[in-house]
Amino acid sequence: MKKYLFYSIPFLVVMLVTGLICRFSIHQTNLDDYNVAFIWEQEKDESDDAKEESSFNLVDNVIEVWQEDLNPEMTPYVFTATCLSEPVVDACVVDQLVRVEKVISGDDVTEGEEFYLSSYNVGLMGDAETEHELNRAVTSLNMGFTNFMKVGKEYLVFVQYFSYSHELKKQFAITGEALATTYFALEDDKCEPVSKAQVVDDETGHYVKYSDVKDYEYFVGSEEIKKKLYDEKHKIIEKYLRDAF
Repeated sequence: MKKYLFYSIPFLVVMLVTGLICRFSIHQTNLDDYNVAFIWEQEKDESDDAKEESSFNLVDNVIEVWQEDLNPEMTPYVFTATCLSEPVVDACVVDQLVRVEKVISGDDVTEGEEFYLSSYNVGLMGDAETEHELNRAVTSLNMGFTNFMKVGKEYLVFVQYFSYSHELKKQFAITGEALATTYFALEDDKCEPVSKAQVVDDETGHYVKYSDVKDYEYFVGSEEIKKKLYDEKHKIIEKYLRDAF
């Protein structure tokens, strides 16, 4: 059973609905000064209650998401794709144009097809009630501890469903999970643990400026956490690509 609180059907419904609204209302391009969460290292003197929210519970939950939700029922469309555009970041969603290279599963996907990959678990966060206030109050990015796709790199992608926007006249492929992203770079990118000097001085101590980690594939607090993530990522890629090529 999943131990985290982020993932629920009502949560995803709200994210999808608000994402469609926010797609047209708030747009940000310069993200360097925004805070992003990283999977942090547990301090040895934390209380028992705090340990339940420790980094290793969190990294295990991320891995559990991948293990349980990357299946034909939850993500019926699986393919490799090359990223063609920089991210467009709105209040509740991030879009990036991709081109399908190799279809692994999903009858409605064709090689060479281009569409926007949309992540509703990623977006801008802030405490505000109106659009004007939100533009001023937003200080953080929810990124699922994973960086945006990089232009020109190829990824293994898992998609829940497709949605066509008649207003935008664009096709969107919707990823799902609220805790972790469901795309994986076929070639590992740089990834260095966040240093103590980089941690944003806030009440949690679990955030870092995006500018400090924007060149890294994952946002992690230690080499051990990094190893856990990459070990699982490599298993996923090997499993799905073993018979595809």
